[in-house]
This record gives sequence, structure tokens and C-alpha cells, in this order.
Amino acid sequence: MSKTRLVAPVITIVSALASNATAQVQPARLQMDPSQPPPAAPTQPAPQPTPVPGQPPPLAPSPLEQQQPAPVEPSPVQPMPVEPMPPPPAYDVPPPLEPKSHDRTGNFGLGVTWNIGFPLGSVHDFTGKVSGVGFELFGKYWLSSRFTLGLDIDWQTYVHTRPRTTYQITNGAITATSYNALQTGAVRAGGDFFFLDEGTLLPFIGANIGYGWSTFQSDIADIQLYDNEDSVIIGGELGLAVAFSPHSPLLLLFGRYSIQPAAEFLSTVSDIQAITIQIGMMSP
Repeated sequence: MSKTRLVAPVITIVSALASNATAQVQPARLQMDPSQPPPAAPTQPAPQPTPVPGQPPPLAPSPLEQQQPAPVEPSPVQPMPVEPMPPPPAYDVPPPLEPKSHDRTGNFGLGVTWNIGFPLGSVHDFTGKVSGVGFELFGKYWLSSRFTLGLDIDWQTYVHTRPRTTYQITNGAITATSYNALQTGAVRAGGDFFFLDEGTLLPFIGANIGYGWSTFQSDIADIQLYDNEDSVIIGGELGLAVAFSPHSPLLLLFGRYSIQPAAEFLSTVSDIQAITIQIGMMSP
């Protein structure tokens, strides 16, 4: 028997055996456990962008960007109800304060001034120099916001050295250089009228009358002449009070004219006249 005839029956037998084995394997695959999930389908790779000549290749997305966020399940905890806040308690609010008036009616003020005296008339021939040695103490009562009544005490000193001057004395005359001094004092009662009752600048005018005394002294060569004189004193003043606030002291700046008509000394002085510039403070 030839080899060809032997090979053909063998191929036929092998093919039959292979067909039987395939038929037995496929039913086993179909009889898999139904509780197991089916196998996942193979993932397809994301398409890659086509590179552009002359530009750098785009960056690949990170693994975190490729992951999809998991869905958030609603929380089983229910929010607590929010109760409305009670209204704040009501407080008694005091009414706004009314600005206090500048009315000084019924107030009593004390003050002090520095005086600069300018002698006038016949006393100027005796001691003609301006004197900055003077002061005044006073008190004023406010009858109203424009009228005051007050009492004051003042003192002033004048000193001057005169060249050769002739003085008439009893039974003769003396001609020589003299050292002359005059000291005056006074107690006065007076009143002031203010043109304005409110404001920062309060101009005023006033008058006074009182008792004045004076001491004259003249040293001529080896002779010393001395005398005391007293007289009624009359005066008038014009000035300005500066009120920085209703409760602050008043700044005073005023000028006063005074005359003592009965004060005489030798044949030189027949009366005492002076203008005094006064600068001071007074309590409100």
C-alpha cells in the first residue's frame, strides 16, 4: 500500500477528533457562574493629537485629570432649624444735650491786670516817663449778660530824673537836677456795658469813681521834698474782652483815663492825670 493512501485516513481521523473537542469546550464556557460580572471590554486608547511641526508636543493629561469624580451621595443628617434672633432690648435714650448759653448773669468774676501808665497834664512835667510798674486786682458781678458792677484796687509808680529844673519853694526857688518819683493808688467802684452778649470778641465801655492817694518825692541837690496827697478819682475805660469758650477765662485788653483833680505838689503839679493800658485775665 502506498504512503498517500495511509495519510488520507489519518487526516480524516484527526479532523474528527478536533471537532469533537471544540464542541465540548464551548458549552463549558456558556455554563459560567452567572453571579460573576461579565468581563470588561478592552479600553480603547485615547486618540493622540497630531504633532505640529515647529511647536512642542502637547502635555499628556495626568492620571488625576483622567479620573472621574465619584458621585456624592446626599448626607443623611438633616440641618437643624435656625430660630430667629430676638430683638434687642429697648433702652431709654436721653434727649440730646442742648448747647449751654453764653449768658453770665449772676456770675462773679475775679481778675488781675498789668498796667502801663502814661502821665498827662501837669504831672507830665514832674515825671514824664512811661511806667510799666503797675497792677490792678478787681472783682465784677454780672447783673446781666451785658452789664457788670465791680470794685478794684490799683497801684502805679512813676520815676524820672529831670535835668536842671527850677522849683519854687517857700521863700525862694531851687534850680538843679532832680530825681522825681510819684506813687499813686486808688480804690474804685464802677460798671461796664458790653455791646454784645455773645461771641468771641466782646467790646465794652465803662466808668468808675473812687478814692485816690498819691505820694510825691523830689530830691534836688541836698534837699528832699516829700508830700502825701489824696483826692477823689474819676475814670473811664474802653476795651475788649476775648471769650475763647463759655467756661474759659476772659482775656482783657483796655485803656483807662483817670484824673485826681485835688492832688497838688509844689507849684509844678496841679492835678494827676494819666492814661493806663491794661492787659489781664478775668474768670468767667
